[in-house]
Amino acid sequence: MPEHQGWIVTEIADDGDPDAVMKSMVDERHPNRFTGQQQGSSLVVYDNNVTTSPVESMLQSVSSHLDRVVIVESIEGGEGQTRSRYYEVEDDRLGDPVDELSTISRWFVESHFDYYATHYGIDGAL
Repeated sequence: MPEHQGWIVTEIADDGDPDAVMKSMVDERHPNRFTGQQQGSSLVVYDNNVTTSPVESMLQSVSSHLDRVVIVESIEGGEGQTRSRYYEVEDDRLGDPVDELSTISRWFVESHFDYYATHYGIDGAL
């Protein structure tokens, strides 16, 4: 696994546009940073350079298209780390995370998505 990877699962609102969400994540400085695909009502995005800049500001600009968001990051260094955040969009704003996890070791990405699927019903399909 390359160093510093991330996954973003955005649950698209009933009246939301997944194309608008994906277009917001295109960064001219890093045109190959994000790749994604739609799976049902969710857009699953791979971030191959999570340390470039936080994705929350990009998601905030299209939060009116979203219901919920999970961000999971796998960070290289020492034993590594996996950290994640779960958001629920209210009043068309991302707001503060509803829940956060952090584990030592970068190999717990799937476990983080399992946690959010079990507790909140959002599926990362990873």
